[in-house]
Amino acid sequence: MKVEIRDAEAVRKIHWLAAVNYLRARSWKEDPTAPKRAPLWHLTVDGEEYEVLMPTSKKIPDYALRMGDMLQVLAAAEQRSQLDIYQDLMAATAALATDDE
Repeated sequence: MKVEIRDAEAVRKIHWLAAVNYLRARSWKEDPTAPKRAPLWHLTVDGEEYEVLMPTSKKIPDYALRMGDMLQVLAAAEQRSQLDIYQDLMAATAALATDDE
């Protein structure tokens, strides 16, 4: 089933650090030249390049939009549903046990 998550409040709940840990665990590489406030992450799968812009604070005005974009890219790269990925990210967010930025 292909589910797209469009609820801004739902994606705003994803902690950026949980998302970074998720990317690292799946061999995504951070672009060392990108700004630290919103670094770019890259992954190549079967010759196709994927890119994610990762906001590093929930205070960034388009945080929810960027997290929604990230879910779309991850779903394409992993050939998984956004819902499955969202559940993994929310589990990682809960494991952080903090609401800190």
